[in-house]
Amino acid sequence: MTTPDVLSAFFSRDVLASTLCVLCHHTKHPTDPITHTLLTMLTCTTNVQLTAVGLQPFRSKDLTLPYHSMTCKQREVLLELLQDKTKWNVYEDAMTYKGTLGMAKVDPLDLLESLCNTVLTSPTYVDKRMRVVICNILLQRVQSSVPLDKSVQSQLNARLFGSETSGLVST
Repeated sequence: MTTPDVLSAFFSRDVLASTLCVLCHHTKHPTDPITHTLLTMLTCTTNVQLTAVGLQPFRSKDLTLPYHSMTCKQREVLLELLQDKTKWNVYEDAMTYKGTLGMAKVDPLDLLESLCNTVLTSPTYVDKRMRVVICNILLQRVQSSVPLDKSVQSQLNARLFGSETSGLVST
């Protein structure tokens, strides 16, 4: 089991949207769970800490991915990781992986694209303009707290809108 296997199982582009949704639903931040989850994922390094409830994937311990919300592949990756007992610190209420996973971060472009795609395809608001406004609000909240490279903003617009002239965020 390698570090990329764990990162791929939880934070690759094809599963990132579902991971983000689950983490938003299970955050301990009651007033703005989406922005809080995004900021944690953008600023904290990854971590593998297993508790009785689930995986705490960031050094910030307030986001938990419950076992029942994981895919079979994600649970299999964790089970493989558990095979080597020498790579774990065991505490009273948790187990923390001692491997090299602690230096990795979630790709900001993939994370923001997952967020925007989830909002833009949501059936909650029929009017697409309202969904774009919601994306802009969330992105502005992120940008006011986390410095994002201008290339991330332009690449995000290109991924979401291709060659269209209008986009979500200005560069």
